[in-house]
Amino acid sequence: MKKQIFKVIRTIRKNRSNWRKEEDLVLLQAGNSLKKKKWHVASNLIKTKTSFQCYQRYKLLNPSLKKGKWTPEEDQKLIKLVSIFGKSWNLISKIFKTRSNKQIMNRYEEYLNEIIDTKDFSNEEDEMIIKAYSKFGKNWNLYREIFPNTTIRKIKKRFFLLMRGKKVKMASNFQKLYKDINMKSYSKNNISLSTNNEDISLSPCTIK
Repeated sequence: MKKQIFKVIRTIRKNRSNWRKEEDLVLLQAGNSLKKKKWHVASNLIKTKTSFQCYQRYKLLNPSLKKGKWTPEEDQKLIKLVSIFGKSWNLISKIFKTRSNKQIMNRYEEYLNEIIDTKDFSNEEDEMIIKAYSKFGKNWNLYREIFPNTTIRKIKKRFFLLMRGKKVKMASNFQKLYKDINMKSYSKNNISLSTNNEDISLSPCTIK
C-alpha cells in the first residue's frame, strides 16, 4: 500500500509543471461542468495532478478571467467593494467574476491602497530589511509586520537591489585585492630577478 502511495506522489511531482493539451481540455470541461468547483474531482479525472494544481491551472485557462491592464472602471469597482466587504478577496472575486482573488488582492494592495507608503527607503530601513531577512527569509508576507504600509513587491525589490549592490561591492573588493596580490608578487619577482642579475655581474669579479 505504501509503495503505491509513494508511486502516486512521484508521478504527481514528475508531472507537476508539464500540462498536456489533453489534460487542459479535461480540466476545462470539468471546471465548466462542475457547479461547485470541486477540484479533487478534476484531479481524479486527470490522475497526475493535485487538486491545487488543477485549481491554479484552471485560473490560467479560464476564458472568463481577464488578463492584463486594469481599467479605471474596474479600479473604482474594486475600491467600492473593499469599502463594503473589507479585504475578503474570495468574496469580492465572486462578485467581480472577471478577476481572480489573487489579481484583486495584488491590484488593491500594490496600487490602490491609500495608506501605502510611496517614499524611498532610508538607510535605517535598509538595515531593517537585511536584518529581517535573517529572521524571515523569503516569507515576504511577514515583512509587513515591520513595514505595515509598504507593499510586498516594494520590499522584495529593495532587498534584491541591496543584495545586488553588496555583490558588486564584494566583486570590486575582490578585484582590488587580486590586483594588489598580483602587484606584490610582481614586485617580489622583480627584486629577486635584480638580485640574481647582481650576483651574475659580480661573479666574474670574484673569479678574478
